[in-house]
Amino acid sequence: MEPANSSTSALAKQGVAAVGNIIGGALFLATGILPLPFGLALGGIAALVGTGAAFSRNSDDKKIGGMVAIGGLFALAAKLPASPGPIRAVAGTLLVVGAIGFLVMGIWKGLKFLRGLKQRA
Repeated sequence: MEPANSSTSALAKQGVAAVGNIIGGALFLATGILPLPFGLALGGIAALVGTGAAFSRNSDDKKIGGMVAIGGLFALAAKLPASPGPIRAVAGTLLVVGAIGFLVMGIWKGLKFLRGLKQRA
């Protein structure tokens, strides 16, 4: 068994980040598409989980947690019937743009991960 080195941990972080970004992007897209109660529930969960991660000691967790919390708030603003129409429209647009951003970041990190795996073989 070979000892874990920094390239192995960096490669593992890339893989985990890729999967996390793709799942996050898909969930934010689903939040915008799902009916009201499910969209509100997913948005609320994202806001709570993201806020918790934003207070982490790890700086990468803080960044991603902040983005997830903001995405959750956009989801809530886009889905709440009490939100004014223009706010719902802007929040919904930003939610979709953020979801696409997460997906693109996830695919990019996934490709870097696969390249790193290929170089190790």
